[in-house]
Amino acid sequence: MHFDTPRPRQRTRRRLLRDLVALIVFTAGTILAIWLIQSDRIREQLSRDQIQQVADHARTELNDFFTPVEKMLLIFRQWGQAGILNPASVASLNAKFFPILADADHLSSIMVADTTGTGYFLIKDKETWLTRSTGLKGSSGRVLWQRWSDSGKLLDKWQEKSDYDPRRRPWFQGALNSVPAEKVFWTTPYSFFTLSTYGVTASVKWHPRGKTARTYVVALDVPLAKLVKTVTGFTAGVNGNTFLADSDGRVLAPDLVVLGNTPGKNLPDTLAGLFIPAEKYGRPMVTGALVAWRTAGKPEKQPLEFKSLSMTCWAIFQPAPIGTYQMLIGVTVPENDFFSAVYNRQISTLYVAAVILAVGIFLAVLVVRKYSYQIKDLPTQKLNGKNRADQLLGLIKGGESRIVEFKSTMRMNLKTGKAGKEIELAWLKTLVAYLNTDGGLLIIGVNDDGRIVGIEADEFDSDDKCRLHFKNLVNQHIGPELSKLITMSMLSVDGKTIVVIECERSAEPIFLRTKQTEDFYIRSGPSSVKLSVSEVLNYLEGRQ
Repeated sequence: MHFDTPRPRQRTRRRLLRDLVALIVFTAGTILAIWLIQSDRIREQLSRDQIQQVADHARTELNDFFTPVEKMLLIFRQWGQAGILNPASVASLNAKFFPILADADHLSSIMVADTTGTGYFLIKDKETWLTRSTGLKGSSGRVLWQRWSDSGKLLDKWQEKSDYDPRRRPWFQGALNSVPAEKVFWTTPYSFFTLSTYGVTASVKWHPRGKTARTYVVALDVPLAKLVKTVTGFTAGVNGNTFLADSDGRVLAPDLVVLGNTPGKNLPDTLAGLFIPAEKYGRPMVTGALVAWRTAGKPEKQPLEFKSLSMTCWAIFQPAPIGTYQMLIGVTVPENDFFSAVYNRQISTLYVAAVILAVGIFLAVLVVRKYSYQIKDLPTQKLNGKNRADQLLGLIKGGESRIVEFKSTMRMNLKTGKAGKEIELAWLKTLVAYLNTDGGLLIIGVNDDGRIVGIEADEFDSDDKCRLHFKNLVNQHIGPELSKLITMSMLSVDGKTIVVIECERSAEPIFLRTKQTEDFYIRSGPSSVKLSVSEVLNYLEGRQ
């Protein structure tokens, strides 16, 4: 019986070399074709493709701005369902939210409120923190402000008259009426009550487990200036521009977005007062793009060619809904940014491409040789269709690792001789850790020393009963929607039954659910590690 054969690895090396050479030849050929063919038709099509890619990247940048906010809110919702987000418990909320808001440059404040009017508001004020509490007993028409140090020490407090009621704010009403309950609601851009500046707010509601009398909402304020900076700060070629516009072809001016900080400034309910005619924006290429867009009938997602300052330029407008407010991401780039070297000498280009091609093929051969041993020793995370028993013995011989773990039984506690829930949760924890990391193999029926003991001690009436038990546990503690990432099979090795569970990496965070808790695990070396709430936030942020 053999545990490994060299032939598949050799085929892998040959395929790698073939693919690297093909990639180099294709890349060099494509570049050469672009440089050599100078017809108007090819140049126009490539310009369209390039401007579309730039616009897609700009849209992705905006989407990536919103996604972490929504993920953070859904984690807060889980906290709330667990009963640890009480808007009346100011010190407790401060301890949770101070470090989060301190590290979230794209957020300005955090709110928690319930349907009785009890509310909590947190904002950073230079070197200290300010909280506002509403709905206090016997304080009709007044709110309580408190100033805190970074360490959570109360520095000052005062009350002031205010008609502020969180229940009347758009973020509270929107979340309250959102369906389904776990859906994150985004407001349209509006003037923040406290900061007197513009922004959008994301919020989500929940009902604490076992309590139905109140509905709670947690919300995060996102300044509009941060959104505008995300769009306008995106690099569009060497001389290109990105900007936000409305359906009338007016530009959202970045310097007007922060006018709300001016004391006594009357702010409109919508963004209408922040848009200016393109002619006043001060950038001729943006003006030319908007004029061409209006002339063409205001098309969306369609590249437009136009002239600006005697240059051929390209523009495209992508829909960018912010809440329910419809905006457009405008991108305009001079054609020369795409083809600045198109007009160079063709003979020189041919020589350069030939040299690059030869050097690339030579380097590909060196790379394949250099990493031949690493390719040979690549870990196996799946069993192929043939010789599965031999592959399994090879894995067992290699011992436990970051992607391989052994368990003696599926449900039987060998020390007590009885089925135990702790045994089931032990291997379920491993599956969750695999899902949250890089996948792996769980082998049940092998003890920690690598000795095959089989699962006969679990006393299943049949293989089908074992499969059904496994399926029920996964559905109960992890979720049936994850079945596509988890494959369970049973093999007979040396006369004993082995369960092999192949697990792929999940794109979404996965929790191990029990009646009391929802725990988050990852793989660290050959073990599964449970993360705290703050560690989960940091891990998920770094996992993007």
